Amino acid sequence: MIRVLALVDRLPSDPDWKGGVIWDNLMTLAQSEYEVLVVGPELASRVELKHPNLKVASPIKSWRADQFLALARLMFNYQPDVVHVFAPRPPTYSLMPQLWPLLTSFCMAQVRVQKFFTGFDSADHFPSLLTWINRTPHFATSLSLAAEAGPCRDLEILLPSPISEWTRPLDGLAWLADQLCLAPSAVAGILGGWGNSSSELRRQGWLELKTCANRVRFLPDLGLAQALKWLNPSGHVATQWMNKDDMRLKVLEALPEIEFAALNDLSRLYSSHLNALGSRVR
Repeated sequence: MIRVLALVDRLPSDPDWKGGVIWDNLMTLAQSEYEVLVVGPELASRVELKHPNLKVASPIKSWRADQFLALARLMFNYQPDVVHVFAPRPPTYSLMPQLWPLLTSFCMAQVRVQKFFTGFDSADHFPSLLTWINRTPHFATSLSLAAEAGPCRDLEILLPSPISEWTRPLDGLAWLADQLCLAPSAVAGILGGWGNSSSELRRQGWLELKTCANRVRFLPDLGLAQALKWLNPSGHVATQWMNKDDMRLKVLEALPEIEFAALNDLSRLYSSHLNALGSRVR
């Protein structure tokens, strides 16, 4: 299993879209059988996302240079195959030395450690980070949600969160049944399926879907990037039943302003670089 160390200081619930994009990507990597350790200031007590392959740690208090030894100690113990810096926030005090130059030198000495950077706009390319940016492959312009042509792109309706997380699950399923009755050949997908729904909710839900259940797919929660690849170009994403605090909603509301990764692209990126080095996958 490839070990990924992700350096992040944004939360899934951040009001801007960047945190939602980053954490959707990280969760998808974990679900794709990568071992992901996310490190950043004050993250551990504030991130509620759970997955066996995703761990969050906060051995550092900031990105200041005096925190580098704690980060280096963690890296020595974790032995990552990949170190990926995701759009850190610019420092509040520009004259305060940052750890990025030290981290760059440290990683350059680790021949088998692959280094990557993702930034979304010019605000993510601040001066103290340039030493890292200039010595690592960028992965931002390739972070695209443009769906690839393929045989699975037949969903006319995509509901991008599990039913258990909807604000009004039964109303949402009744609406979906009505939409499918109006379009007898249409197929709908629900990302994450029933989620943590109770047996009673599932029973009532199936009753709502009884006229069209054979055209409703419960999709594995592999992340928005993959789910949008299953959507027909003429299809649409139904967000009206989503919880307003759902990070997926924040990401979707930002489209088409942003571009971000289909995580199988990140997976291919990591694998190709590691294979080129002949790195041993754990």
